[in-house]
Amino acid sequence: MMQKIYKSIATDDDANSLQSVISRITEWCNTWLLKLNINKYKVVSYNRKEIIDSNYYITEENTDYKLEKIDSIKDLGVIYASRLNFIGIIQRIKSIRLII
Repeated sequence: MMQKIYKSIATDDDANSLQSVISRITEWCNTWLLKLNINKYKVVSYNRKEIIDSNYYITEENTDYKLEKIDSIKDLGVIYASRLNFIGIIQRIKSIRLII
């Protein structure tokens, strides 16, 4: 099951607010002894314009782990691209059509 956190980022304060949410979720998981698989956490920024370049971290056992930034993600068979284009989807449809 894929969980998502969404926050519109227009300023550095917005990015800090998102980091705060990530930190609170991490703290909650630690309180309830839920182990996070940090390698499965990714960051995708959706925007047609300039993206505010922010890094996000999960802290575990006093160590900060930087979350990986990716350009697209597949969820329930749909590819969501960071630039809100459909190139990945079109390529996938073409490859399926060639298989059939």
